[in-house]
Amino acid sequence: MPRTAVEESACYELWKRALRDRDEEALQYIIMLYQRLVAWLLKEWGHDEHHVMLVFIKIWYRYATPDFERHFPSLAAVVGLLRRCTATAYVDQVRAAARQEQLLADIYYLESDATESVEAQTDQNWQRNQLRQAVWQRLNDEVERLVFTLTYQQDCTPAEIARLRPDHFVSAEAVSTIKERILKRLKRDEQLRQLWVRS
Repeated sequence: MPRTAVEESACYELWKRALRDRDEEALQYIIMLYQRLVAWLLKEWGHDEHHVMLVFIKIWYRYATPDFERHFPSLAAVVGLLRRCTATAYVDQVRAAARQEQLLADIYYLESDATESVEAQTDQNWQRNQLRQAVWQRLNDEVERLVFTLTYQQDCTPAEIARLRPDHFVSAEAVSTIKERILKRLKRDEQLRQLWVRS
């Protein structure tokens, strides 16, 4: 059943609060309203339905902006964004996995044995997940977590991060400086080094 004008206005207001004002409660309501649609679209396009939350995470990190209404002037424009992010969910996951491996390679030189047994690979994957969690716990503040998330989970370049979050970063160079600071600190961490040796 098509939405009434009042319902469309209410939905658009929720999106504005979530993405313009970065209101997490509004985002939760949006997820409740649209998660079934996203799951259906994922299934229709041959993607894993478990990627639903990845779609909303991408929208939250990449498209929240004080200029929301200029970029998305109507509910139809927002739904179009939702459909585009849903369509690229699988590709985003593959890229995120590659960026996670890049993070590990950035910290320590990575070698892998293509002839490893399935059991050995499973054990290695578990250990690397432990390493990733340890890295996350060593991020000092919201800004570092934002750089980490957008770089290694959302596959953004420093220039994209600066454009997406001008409230935190004045330039791409500022983002790169924070990223380099994180990597230098992680490389000096002896506990991480031990985790790396075991992985």
